[in-house]
Amino acid sequence: MGSGGETPLWFAARAGNCQEIKAKEKLQKFNVEHFVPTAVTLVERRGRKVRVEKSLIGNLVFIRATKEEACALVNYRGLPLHFIPDRCGGGSMLTVPDKQMEDFKRVFDRSVSEGSDPTVFFTAGERIRVVKGELKGVEGQVIEAEDGFYVAVSLPGLLQARAKIPASFLQKI
Repeated sequence: MGSGGETPLWFAARAGNCQEIKAKEKLQKFNVEHFVPTAVTLVERRGRKVRVEKSLIGNLVFIRATKEEACALVNYRGLPLHFIPDRCGGGSMLTVPDKQMEDFKRVFDRSVSEGSDPTVFFTAGERIRVVKGELKGVEGQVIEAEDGFYVAVSLPGLLQARAKIPASFLQKI
């Protein structure tokens, strides 16, 4: 999407209660770039195991479009979303920079489970870049946990995703 010379942006929106999967399906139908953090799980229905896609963050949907296109999806195409206001931006619609969104999507969709190098040390809160593995290039902050290091990627004022990363895959920035 993208019209009138305006640059498409990532907009954060809320779907109605348990409506994010339906919103995702409509966005696919409308051929709109989007991201809804989901996972496929097995559930039992009538004695049979069935694969079901479930949202991992209740009601949250991201749309990449121009502001005009994003508003048209809600106002004219009936997409049941409410854009999240940017509390720091004077109440306009909350946008997420492309790099942050890509990092967020990558951390949310993958984790790395290789062993860590015990000679590399980081402190919780340090800014880092992943330099090896599937998440190479992701920038975030170190979070220490009892079972190792996690990299957190935040969407300021909204939420945070994390993935376990071996310390040897990290570089201070």
